Order: sequence, then C-alpha cells, then structure tokens
Amino acid sequence: NGRAGILARSAWCWMLVASAARGLGLVGTPGVLRRLVHPKKASAVRAMASTPGDAERIATILGQAKVVAVVGHSDKPSRESHRIGMYLRDYYAVYPVNPALDTIEGYPKVYKSLAEVPGPIDIVDVFRRSEFLDGVVEEAVAVGAGAVWAQLGVADDAARERASKAGLAYVEDRCIFVEHQKWLPAAPPPPGSTRNG
Repeated sequence: NGRAGILARSAWCWMLVASAARGLGLVGTPGVLRRLVHPKKASAVRAMASTPGDAERIATILGQAKVVAVVGHSDKPSRESHRIGMYLRDYYAVYPVNPALDTIEGYPKVYKSLAEVPGPIDIVDVFRRSEFLDGVVEEAVAVGAGAVWAQLGVADDAARERASKAGLAYVEDRCIFVEHQKWLPAAPPPPGSTRNG
C-alpha cells in the first residue's frame, strides 16, 4: 500500500531520524545511508517526531513552493543532500548552494551563497550542522526567502527565534523527502522543473 511504499523508499532517511533520536551525531555519514530501518521501528520514530498541528503548515509550505535552494548540496551521489536535491528537482526549480564546490553533475551552476541565487527563494533546505543553522537563517531573512527547512538532526534555538522574529516560515529536524512523499506524493511536477537550477 502507499504507506508501506513510502517507508520502503525512504528507509535511509528514517535511519537519520533514528540516529538523531539516539544522539549519535551520525547525520550525513555514508555508513548511515547504507543501513536500513525496519518499517515498524521507522513508524515509531516518525510518530515521536511528529507534532500535532504541523500537517497543514508543512503541506502548505511544500505545496505552494516553486523554488528551493539546497544549502550544503553535496556532489557525492551517496550523500542524502545529493539524493534529496535530485528528488526535489522533479517538483521544483532547485539551486544548489555550497561555497566549497564549483560544479555538481546535472546542474549548470553551483552558488556560493543564497545571495547569488537568482530570483525569489520559496524554501531554503539546509543540510548543514546545527551550529551553522542560525547563520543560514540570517541569510534567508536577508534575501527574503519564504521558508527555511532544516533537515533531520538539524535544529537550533537561536535560528528558530530569529526566524520567528522575522516572520519566516520555519521547519527543523524533518526530512523534506519524507514529508513531500507523505503530503504531496501525487503532485505533478511543473513543466521543465528538472531543467531548472
């Protein structure tokens, strides 16, 4: 069924949830991505990570967005930032942001900062450690982004407070792939979306 399919397709993402929950600091390591989580355990972790009232807000952020900037996009296909970035390209115009890289296969350009991304950004998807999140939020506010989405295991009180004061939509410690699969699995990709960014 659909729920089982979501769990099967995103087992590696659930492993990151479990790692974060156990406080092992394993977010982003290739070894984590190679291990699988039993669907029942994944479901339990998911239930603990869910917050009542978030569903409509998250569905709105994902459903209204057209442009996503992926901060910390890796050039390594084994990394979750790369895999999720490529997935998002089927639904949004995706711009990779990584000051340490000059090229990523499949993209015409890699941007050094959010300020370099052309046009408005609807979602800033963050694949950086928690200590860097507040700085990313500051950048996002400066460029007028619509929302900041911090991936699994990424959360910061100062970043949350800064986003709140600026009126910036903010999601932390959530996998955008899992949430997109959950709320918008049948959403048709916009024409030419995989050619953007």
